[in-house]
Amino acid sequence: MNRIIHFIVFLGLFLAPIQEVWGQDLKEYYEQGVQKEKISDFKGALEAWEKGLALSENIENKVAMDIFLQNIGRIYLILDDYPKALSYLEKALEIHTAKGDKQAEGWLLNSIGLAYNGLKIFSKALSFLEQALEISKTAGDRKIESHSLVSIGNVYENLGNFPKALSYQNQALEISREIGDKEGEGAALGNMGNLYSTLGDNPKAISYRKQSLSIARERGDRIGEADTLRDIGDYYLPEFRRLLYTRISGFCDLRLSGYPLASWSR
Repeated sequence: MNRIIHFIVFLGLFLAPIQEVWGQDLKEYYEQGVQKEKISDFKGALEAWEKGLALSENIENKVAMDIFLQNIGRIYLILDDYPKALSYLEKALEIHTAKGDKQAEGWLLNSIGLAYNGLKIFSKALSFLEQALEISKTAGDRKIESHSLVSIGNVYENLGNFPKALSYQNQALEISREIGDKEGEGAALGNMGNLYSTLGDNPKAISYRKQSLSIARERGDRIGEADTLRDIGDYYLPEFRRLLYTRISGFCDLRLSGYPLASWSR
């Protein structure tokens, strides 16, 4: 499983201070969505932000429109509804392209690339992610750069180009450590663990996953912690099954010929 940094900052979340010009209704819709998301009530968050988006469109408040579009698109990415995510994120991108806001444009290009990666349209994913990477380098924004590198590495992993995937994840890891970005560091470590597992280098896979787990716990990232524990468990589970099978066959007066070890994975 690719680590996409819930990996929320990767997805272009700009929690800008709510401006007074928003008005009370817009602020309430925004805050309702934030509170709903905190308890993983994504449906409730979407409902609140959709109301806020409709109101901001009616009064032509582009600042509010942008933030609602990004947040709605981000939630659909979390829910793996990539077509809907694209429809909102591309509208937000239009706003930022018109404004010339390169930093926000970089985040949005990265998010759109993630959506195309989820849809398995890898050529488009790489196109958007490479644009995000170029913008980040030009702007000197190391955080966007590292996150774009992680995302590009994920695409190459999905394409089966593991050496290239490792190269991008390693570049992202170096930058994340340089700038103290724990979220990016944890994601790169988790992805490298998965890549080494695929390549059959289990000691390296476990080493990177344990480092990723430590960071997830340090950050209080329960989703990242659960994902990493599952990945580590997947490595140890076959050995646990083998040991359990051996113990049962040794201590129980039962014939297990009808229950081969391979069937225990079901």
